[in-house]
Amino acid sequence: MRRFLPRWLQRAPTPSPKASGPSSTVDTTEAVVVNFVGLVIVQGATEQRQLRYDMELIVPETRRKTQCSKRYSQFVALRNALLSQIQAACACRRCAAVRTALKAVPFPSRRWPARVGHMSERALPLERFLQHVLDVALAYPGCARSKKGFHDTTSHFIGAPVCKIQPTHALDFRTSLRSLLVLTQLEVALPTSLAPESDASCAHEVIEATASAESDAAADVTTTSPPTPLQDTCSCDAAASILCAAQATESDADETLALAIPSNQAE
Repeated sequence: MRRFLPRWLQRAPTPSPKASGPSSTVDTTEAVVVNFVGLVIVQGATEQRQLRYDMELIVPETRRKTQCSKRYSQFVALRNALLSQIQAACACRRCAAVRTALKAVPFPSRRWPARVGHMSERALPLERFLQHVLDVALAYPGCARSKKGFHDTTSHFIGAPVCKIQPTHALDFRTSLRSLLVLTQLEVALPTSLAPESDASCAHEVIEATASAESDAAADVTTTSPPTPLQDTCSCDAAASILCAAQATESDADETLALAIPSNQAE
């Protein structure tokens, strides 16, 4: 029957190619962005100098970030732990797809002796690997039997809990210790419960207290100030008699002067 159909109907439909790689099992939504900052050399307990890869985990929605500084051997241990944990927890198709996608992410190999160029070349592959791990943890496509172990391993590596977090929500990472100390000092100096209205009321109370203190001080001055001599020695009647006596003495002096002037002219 197929030979009686037109040629364009005789062609079988070609199947659409399936997406391969990490993007086939991981949601493209990135609630956390991994950014490589640089190489850090620290003094360790077992070795005199340790080289660490400083990764910055940024939450775009809240603009908060935290640092994740790990060695290359710790990244290798994380990859091996995740692969073995998924394989041991469940063998279903979804968990197998998660393990295959995680294994397909390019991971830098170990070299000996490790040179500075080799160490710097590992940075971007490690950044992409950690980004893939966080994307899988936030939108885990596997079953529930391997989900808890994957979350626990990832949380222990980055130092922040990722369990029970949906991909639409942003991780709330804790800030650095220095920022926490600064925020604590600000909260102690200026409590967050203090509102502008309460500030105005407090200022008004301070002004009233100052005014009452000034009035009390003025009252104390008026009550404790010594009385003037005029208030003690003379009253209104005494002052009037003193003025009359002064006027009388002035008139007597004028009369004596008038009598003395003609006698002098006669001489």
